[in-house]
Amino acid sequence: LQERVLHDQTCMDRLLRDRVSSFLVLVAASATLPVAILHFFGGNEVQIEGWVHFWVLAAASLIAAAAAIALTAVGARRGDGRAVLLGTAFSTMTGLLAIHGLATRDFLVGENGVGAFSGAAVLPIGGLVLALSALPALRRPQAIGPLVAFQVFLLLAVLGLGTIGLLFPDSVPPVPETDSVPALIVLGLGLAFFFTVTLRAARTYTLTRRRAD
Repeated sequence: LQERVLHDQTCMDRLLRDRVSSFLVLVAASATLPVAILHFFGGNEVQIEGWVHFWVLAAASLIAAAAAIALTAVGARRGDGRAVLLGTAFSTMTGLLAIHGLATRDFLVGENGVGAFSGAAVLPIGGLVLALSALPALRRPQAIGPLVAFQVFLLLAVLGLGTIGLLFPDSVPPVPETDSVPALIVLGLGLAFFFTVTLRAARTYTLTRRRAD
């Protein structure tokens, strides 16, 4: 009986690895087009009117805010800490996108580093919060209250620091130069966070085959 159980477990592990590998290959293939676009056109600088930049960011902020509210409400109602964490990631990105839009140069404020800093921080910080969903302790119903408090704290912190940066532009640290070591480190961390999320999503889906996952 023990040998049978071990054999079944080995077969299940092998099947899971094959499915996860196939899923990751699909994800890598889907990344080919944007990577190719960046490779061929990433060096071209594009000038965007301030009002266009502002209203595009306003729309993006509203979309992220709607996702944050919906995910947090559903997660809190179902006792699903993972959904609340997803809502936290979107609310944090909402704050960063809002600050990025408000910092549009020569629209509401003058020259400042807030726009570049907040824009560069959206994906790495959002990825960090999303990656926290891999921690089992944060997915339990008991974590809902602390997670909602954490969500509010992060959003207020982002908005507060962004407001300080807009009022006192000299307080904003410079954004790392393109291709510099700090910039590549931030890129690597962001990719690691999203790879963690992708791997966990692949594992969950291969086990459940639920469309929601």
